[in-house]
Amino acid sequence: MDFTLLYKTKDAQTRWIDIVFYVAALALCVAIICYCIFAIKIYFLSRGIAQMDEKIAVYGTEQQKAAEQQALDYKKKIDDFTVILGSHKLSSNLFAFVEKNTLPEVWFSDFGMSTEINELRIFGEADTALTVSRQVRQFEGHSDYIRNISVLNSQVAKSGKVTFVLNMYVTAKMFEYGAE
Repeated sequence: MDFTLLYKTKDAQTRWIDIVFYVAALALCVAIICYCIFAIKIYFLSRGIAQMDEKIAVYGTEQQKAAEQQALDYKKKIDDFTVILGSHKLSSNLFAFVEKNTLPEVWFSDFGMSTEINELRIFGEADTALTVSRQVRQFEGHSDYIRNISVLNSQVAKSGKVTFVLNMYVTAKMFEYGAE
């Protein structure tokens, strides 16, 4: 029986498998060695920081340490307040903006607002459709505050006036402190 043919096919197939196995084993060994090196480095750095903290703790009086702790408490409170103030939206800016840019012939009766998507829906009444068009143009002229505006509904009421609904998407700049 001739086994040389069997060994030839075995050697050809297993060479690639052997190469992949040894490369994977080498990568695993390198990863373990790197992990150990970094773990040792972290240990020595932590120990050095602890020793430095002990040396620093020796200096200063109790009064200075209390003042330092109080200053750190104030800093934390200021940082917390800054986060709260930064996320606060001033909707009063929006009302001032609408009031400033409303034409004299236009009267707004109701509104709806979604601060999540910065959407404002205003229900109003004007003398003519031309006045509604001029009002929309007035709002569109402030592209730094208004992203998009559309007239959802407009119709002539029994009184002869035009009732309409404006849907405006405002920028986040509108809600910032110090906006128009």
